Amino acid sequence: MFKSLFARKSDTGFKTRSPDRDLATDSATVGRVAEAIDSALAALQAEQSGLSRRVEDAAAMASLAVGNESDEYISREENRTDALRGYEDEMRRGRERLRTLEQHILNLRFLRAAFLTRFPAFNTKPLVREPLAPLAPTGTGGVG
Repeated sequence: MFKSLFARKSDTGFKTRSPDRDLATDSATVGRVAEAIDSALAALQAEQSGLSRRVEDAAAMASLAVGNESDEYISREENRTDALRGYEDEMRRGRERLRTLEQHILNLRFLRAAFLTRFPAFNTKPLVREPLAPLAPTGTGGVG
């Protein structure tokens, strides 16, 4: 029984995989990390882009609800005031989410850069810096 445990399986007594197979295994394993970072970054950037457009649309709709008369807030219909409050709430939540998304994107860009310092061969995609949509001030204008 112990004889088979210590019996030589090859001439050298120890076998490893070929260097090509090691390289393929490493590439697949480490490559999944690179793909995960790139995939998460792309998803966050897509969400940021879509949400930015929706916040802009809400701002445009709010400007219509406000009206263009200097004293319109006094005689504004209740349903328009409610709509304006709704747009303001949506814009506020949208801007908060945009700030969170921007922080996540910055963190993932940092993580990707750090990853590439250790695994430069896995730079499969150029790091694209998309311009950020300007955010409106955080204070909300009151509804009269």
